[in-house]
Amino acid sequence: MTITTPRPVEQDQHPADAPLRVVELHAENFKRIRAVDITPTGDLVVISGANGQGKSSVLDALWSAVANSSAAKTIPDPIRHGSDTAEVRVDLGELVVTRTWTRTGDGQATTTRLKVESSTGARMRNAQTVLDTLMSRLTLDPMVFLSMREADQVAELLRILDLPQDPAEIDRARAEAFEQRTIVNRDVKRLAAQLDGMPDDPTAPPAEVSAAEALADLATARQAIDAYRAMEREADALSARLTAIAEQIAALEAERTRVEADHYALLTRLDEAEPGLADLDALTADLADLEQRNARARAQHRRAEVVAEHVAVVARSEDLSTRIACLDETKRTLLAEAAMPLDGLAFADDGGLTNQGVPLAQCAASERLRVAVAVAMAGQPRLRVIRVTDGSLLDTASRDALADLARAYGAQVWIELVDETGQVGVVIEDGTVATTAGDTE
Repeated sequence: MTITTPRPVEQDQHPADAPLRVVELHAENFKRIRAVDITPTGDLVVISGANGQGKSSVLDALWSAVANSSAAKTIPDPIRHGSDTAEVRVDLGELVVTRTWTRTGDGQATTTRLKVESSTGARMRNAQTVLDTLMSRLTLDPMVFLSMREADQVAELLRILDLPQDPAEIDRARAEAFEQRTIVNRDVKRLAAQLDGMPDDPTAPPAEVSAAEALADLATARQAIDAYRAMEREADALSARLTAIAEQIAALEAERTRVEADHYALLTRLDEAEPGLADLDALTADLADLEQRNARARAQHRRAEVVAEHVAVVARSEDLSTRIACLDETKRTLLAEAAMPLDGLAFADDGGLTNQGVPLAQCAASERLRVAVAVAMAGQPRLRVIRVTDGSLLDTASRDALADLARAYGAQVWIELVDETGQVGVVIEDGTVATTAGDTE
């Protein structure tokens, strides 16, 4: 058998915070009990006897006196048949707890009364609240831990461990990053699909050209050509005029000289203007092709915007993936370094618990019981009393390991054991203490 080691109990506790254990238990007419008085002397208190003699009633009396609300759910009729009242008194040293149950007049229900007194006899107000502050929900009933779902077992263990970070906060941050990445990845896919339908056109114009500007250039070119043609027509007229003047050269010599001068001047202007004239056909073709070129420019510009957006969201997705991985590693390290109640107890990758590498649900009953007891005591409740109702599942070595566990936590374990030899622990027969055959361990 593998013996797991518990976390050691704190030393040098202030007296006001010192663990409370049962100094004496007295019960009358509770379930099968007639009357019992038990003064335990060790860490492991064995209640033994044959079936049906009242062993479970002893452990339930202790449970019901201190934690009535949880016990009442499974013990609806705590008063022994034939009696009208039942009483359990638990002396915890600093406190004395007395609970009394009384049948109602019609005998169909019971009422309960609780009294908590200090060792000096001072009565406590809000008695159940006083008791509740001394224990966790696993005190007196560690088997509750084993009945939990795996996720609840993990949550309960995390609640009592002293971790530098709250794993729940890490989980919330991871969930937020995961949700953000999911949204960003939708944009990644959307933009990638857009890019697939937007062919790249490296030859597209770098920018759109205004149609108004193109029309203005065309108008300017038309004006220049009209002016040129007007000068051509004027030159033709002058040439015709020269012909007429030649026939009248004698009479019109003076006029001929003047016209030649004008003609020469005009030809000079024509020579100077011709190289700068625009290609009217080319400008007209450019205007017709303008919208197509602008459409290509717009498409290329939009594609560049989508490329930039796609790059940005891919980078955001990668950042979120890195954050999720970091959060996962932080939580993994946090849980791996947690001071567990037992050596070998660990958080499984799937969210459950393992003991010595085996899923807790698949461990032997004795191993699971030791885990439950260790977890119940790991929170260091002031009331260090544990009740084990299925002690018959434990062999001698397992009971010894349970006693070691109790000592390590300064706890007192009350365990029920089916035994007809009358040689083990506090022997119960017919609702009374027959003998204390063997010292409590």
